[in-house]
Amino acid sequence: MKPELPGTVISSQKNIGIIKAIAAKDDIIFINIKSNRKLVTFQFVKKLFDILAQYKTTVDMISISGIYVSLTIDNAKFIDKIKNDISDYGYIEIKKNQTIVCIVGDLITSKSNIVINALISIKKSTINMICYGASKNSVSLLINTLNKYEIMNLLHNDIFNANCDY
Repeated sequence: MKPELPGTVISSQKNIGIIKAIAAKDDIIFINIKSNRKLVTFQFVKKLFDILAQYKTTVDMISISGIYVSLTIDNAKFIDKIKNDISDYGYIEIKKNQTIVCIVGDLITSKSNIVINALISIKKSTINMICYGASKNSVSLLINTLNKYEIMNLLHNDIFNANCDY
């Protein structure tokens, strides 16, 4: 770091409504499960997490809606066993070669349109999943790894462009 150079700001103050970074995590596996309704929803979700825990598999992103659960993992070591065990409780689709792109900053506090504007810049891209972080500081997009550089460049050009009003 060179704080003496123009353009460098080091501060303990929080910047409201500012996106600070865009990051990517590769080698992600997307799992989409539709319950076969043998279990009620809370039992179904519990069973899914029991199976993942059995194979010491961590979830990066998750979305639950009725009888559907979509999640991502970053370890393919036990994917065949996980798929086999989950298939007793639902219909499973697996997509490999996925990337999580994370937009980090103060996203919600002052300007809720920050994420919308960022998504507009990649409107022709396929996004498999979107998750807000537990804090107001991140939103993650799940994309095909083949599109990573294109999407990262579009987001970077739009978000960090000097004319941008975020």
